[in-house]
Amino acid sequence: MSLWKKEFCPFCGAKIGLLNYRNQEGIAVCPTCFAKADLDIESFKLLDIETLSQCYEKRRQDLELFQQFRVTNEVKIGVFKGYYIREDANLGVWYVSNSKKPTNPTLFRHEELAHFELLEDGNSVASGGLARAAVGGVLFGGVGAVVGAVTGSKTSKKVITSLEVAIVLNTPYRKKISISCMGVDSKVKSGSMAYNQHMKEAHDLMMFLHGIKARASAPTNTNAASSPSSAADELLKFKNLLDMGAITKDEYQAKKKQLLGI
Repeated sequence: MSLWKKEFCPFCGAKIGLLNYRNQEGIAVCPTCFAKADLDIESFKLLDIETLSQCYEKRRQDLELFQQFRVTNEVKIGVFKGYYIREDANLGVWYVSNSKKPTNPTLFRHEELAHFELLEDGNSVASGGLARAAVGGVLFGGVGAVVGAVTGSKTSKKVITSLEVAIVLNTPYRKKISISCMGVDSKVKSGSMAYNQHMKEAHDLMMFLHGIKARASAPTNTNAASSPSSAADELLKFKNLLDMGAITKDEYQAKKKQLLGI
């Protein structure tokens, strides 16, 4: 008689081995399905099985929508191993990936960006896209104002060990994304060439996010056929109708071309 109760992944049916991931209810998910969810371990643990099921459905929809994704804005963080943050302003979606050519990244809608903040050694340097400090004459914020140096009047250069952009999301699946702007450096001196390069990349990312936030709050043109944000929602709605057999593939393709303007 076995001393261990056999468990199976609720999503794919695979037998649960020693390597598994458990949510807040203690339900184990296999490594393959955990990877498909595209969640960090902290976010995964907080979700119940129903919300996880919704997350997997969204990932399926993301794959369909990503086939239509065309980069309109992009920011690269890091020279070698880093992050790619890209937006399709026409679809009204964006993503963060550490792969140059991702196959199925999690897509976020403009309105799902709640807040963003630049942190230097845990201290806030900028938030909401408008920074209060810069080094070396770097411009921050939508108003293009040049602001004072982070180091102020200190005579010695401060050693920085952490420079990251914290992104707060308004989704039930993931609440936060942290993007390190330090690259391969474990520490740099403020005001140094390396520090200024990292700060420039952080500035570019903050302005990128500021643009997304601005587009999310822009007034809707009621005379337009569809807004960027609604185009993605409408496309997913018609894809669901196709999956249910309510419309034909030709009808779906015609509607897709209409929504995307192609």
